[in-house]
Amino acid sequence: MPDIMPEIWSRRVATARALVALALLGPLLLPGLVLASRLVGDALTGETPPAANWWLLALLGPAIPVYLIVLPLLPFGLRGLRRGWTPRVGPGLLAITALAALFDLVFYLTRS
Repeated sequence: MPDIMPEIWSRRVATARALVALALLGPLLLPGLVLASRLVGDALTGETPPAANWWLLALLGPAIPVYLIVLPLLPFGLRGLRRGWTPRVGPGLLAITALAALFDLVFYLTRS
């Protein structure tokens, strides 16, 4: 009996549209989660949420360095898809999230 659980938890990226969506939306995953948790925390404590321009900066600021690495690699991924390479969504998002966390850590440590 084949093990179907890895396919359920981590689907394969089989189309170019799905790979582009992963590359464009993946870098927003970690900043989006952090921003959402901050907004929920502000709502629960009764504090006023930041202005919309700060939301945009909090969302796109950490994602821009990740985009600078992920987007130039996108043509190679699209070429690989045409050759039969089918990456998984889970490891792709995990790699993008780890890269975003690494950039956040480096920026935090260099801020003195």
